[in-house]
Amino acid sequence: MRLSYKKNGELKMYRNISLIVVLLLIHGFVPVFAQRDEPATIKGVVVDGKGKPIFGANIYIKGRYEGAMSDESGKFTFETSFEGKCVLIVSFVGYEKFEKLIDVTKGEIISLKIILHEEAIKLKKVVVTASSFTTGTENGMTLTPLEVVTTPGAAADICWAIKTYPGVGQVEEGAGLFVRGGEVTETKFILDGAEVTHPYRYESPTGGFFGTFTPFLLKGTYFSTGGFSAEYGDALSGILAMESLDMPTTPSINVGIGLAAFSTMIRLPIIKDKFGLSLSGNKSNTKYLFKLNRAKQKFTHYPSSYDVNLNLVYKFSRTGQLKLFLFKESDEIGVEVRNPTYSSIYAGDANNGLYNMEVKELIGEKWIIKSNLGINQFNARRKLNVLDINQADRLFQFKLSCEYMLNNTMTFRVGTQNFLNHVIFKGRVPVDENNLSPDAPHNEIDTDYHSYRSALFLETTFNIADKTFLTNGIRADYETFSDKMVFDQRFSIAYRISEQSSFKSAFGTFHQYPAPYYYDKTVGNPKLGPMCARHYIIGYELTNENTLCRLEGYYKDYDNLILNDSLLNYTNDGHGYAKGVDIFLRKGFKKLNCRLSYSYLIARRYAGEFTKLTPPDFDITHNLTMVLDYQITMPFRVSTSYRYATGKPYTPAPGEYNSSRVPDYHKLDVSLSYLQSFYEGNLTVFYVGISNITGRINIFDYLYSPDWSEREPVKSSFGRSIYFGVSVNI
Repeated sequence: MRLSYKKNGELKMYRNISLIVVLLLIHGFVPVFAQRDEPATIKGVVVDGKGKPIFGANIYIKGRYEGAMSDESGKFTFETSFEGKCVLIVSFVGYEKFEKLIDVTKGEIISLKIILHEEAIKLKKVVVTASSFTTGTENGMTLTPLEVVTTPGAAADICWAIKTYPGVGQVEEGAGLFVRGGEVTETKFILDGAEVTHPYRYESPTGGFFGTFTPFLLKGTYFSTGGFSAEYGDALSGILAMESLDMPTTPSINVGIGLAAFSTMIRLPIIKDKFGLSLSGNKSNTKYLFKLNRAKQKFTHYPSSYDVNLNLVYKFSRTGQLKLFLFKESDEIGVEVRNPTYSSIYAGDANNGLYNMEVKELIGEKWIIKSNLGINQFNARRKLNVLDINQADRLFQFKLSCEYMLNNTMTFRVGTQNFLNHVIFKGRVPVDENNLSPDAPHNEIDTDYHSYRSALFLETTFNIADKTFLTNGIRADYETFSDKMVFDQRFSIAYRISEQSSFKSAFGTFHQYPAPYYYDKTVGNPKLGPMCARHYIIGYELTNENTLCRLEGYYKDYDNLILNDSLLNYTNDGHGYAKGVDIFLRKGFKKLNCRLSYSYLIARRYAGEFTKLTPPDFDITHNLTMVLDYQITMPFRVSTSYRYATGKPYTPAPGEYNSSRVPDYHKLDVSLSYLQSFYEGNLTVFYVGISNITGRINIFDYLYSPDWSEREPVKSSFGRSIYFGVSVNI
């Protein structure tokens, strides 16, 4: 018996479980009024360059918590206890920030007409690291947090939205990130410097159906599809590095109610520019979502989850900051799973927690010190007939890095990471990985895995005449269970051809240690070593005020992959490759934003149960995504996305490994939002989305009977489906 049932038998079980839960919340400014004595009143109207009113603009006094939001007529009014000269700030997405010095007298009424001018989209000229994308407020952004939320079909989920990037394959109906011909486990998730060992909700061998963290807990993200920095290790394909929210500057409360979820967030600056907190909670229950959309599945427990988060930020000096991120999540599901020869109930539940403290300090003007201390806890049970597994994980981690900047021409970075990992697997697994029937023969499994992993990295970046950026790094990792040490050399170069175009290239070696269950003494091999991938990347980027165009070609050479073995269960004798081209285009107009992603991929592996070089399950030749976002009027916004992907490979008969493909994947989604102000300072957002508007039923795989005489397709959960909700600032 081999643990590859994790990739086959259990995988097929999970493919029949699919979720569509949408948490669509749009943040806005919420005024909170202080105590007043003979207050002054500031009122007015906000319009664009053509004199049309702007609805939802933020108006506030710099350095204070007093302010308002413009209504559908562009009008606003608020009171202030401040007296004297101050700066009034007005901001709205897509327009230049307005600042005006005003003189406030108690009891006075100040009337203003404010004109906001459209702001050109500014994109970063040179990105040193190849194959990277960011979300957030930095220059060079290709996907903003608002776009994460409003991307049709993305379910307001970071992972689903990132799947609209090139280089990420549409393999299953879920959030799993399959990057450039790599397995889902080859992409690492990091939050505030801490590795996240279980980054998905409703986990499956293909990742999960949603990311663990909602976009509203995050300030921004960095996503790399290859050639990433030596700072990141134990990953063969990609990195998703997330950063939690900074200190709030104004108090705010947001409440969201949707068809399947209830969410709330409170952000409160307790001591001005010194100490603040963000507190959020989310509760989802998909019962009415599945009933309304007439899903095919039968549930004993509809998919449900909750999470709570407390984020504390304390500035202990002018340049020093401590951030404490406390997160707890739980999910549960009970669903009927159909097989050509039987139907049974799959029951699964999981609890996931991340507790992390991050400290940053700028020493002088040259040194930046960063450190974090984190604990990741995870418990889960999965049961389906003969399969019954209990899992418990504990990961303790510490990271310390120092960065030195020399005259804007060189950056020197050095750091260490240390991990203490304890994983327990107990229960039973089928002898035949493809037979999960109630009476199937089974083996007992009892894995108790302890390991310590330590890493050192060193990296330098040179800026030569503002034309060329060179980054050279080296990383060393040692893991005690396998008693193996690896060294990774990485190099990247970016050359500015002109003010609007640049050339980029990167290559390097990347290692990753096998998952703990592969080391089980009975059904695994304790002597396994780390797997290896070598990246070779070349690309071209063109940017101007409202356009970003990126073209990249790559080749990945895999070695020491996990291969099934009749005597040792597993060996490191596997190998493979992946090669392809990624194209990304973003174009902004006045009211229309367009994004297009295309990927061409050829992947082959001699690994797992394959007996020859074979297309893996995640060999998706063509991936195409188009996203259009249009602001019809100031209150109305409509978005649509279309995704096409080549059908994934499947095995039609014994020994014919992935020799056929399921039908191609097509999906068209549309969403509409409407903004409304019911009283001064209020912003209410109504939204509705239609997923898979054509009603197409996509097929992701086929389940076969033990004798291969019958098969049943694994289909998408819904045809056409609808979701809706409302988000309110109180």
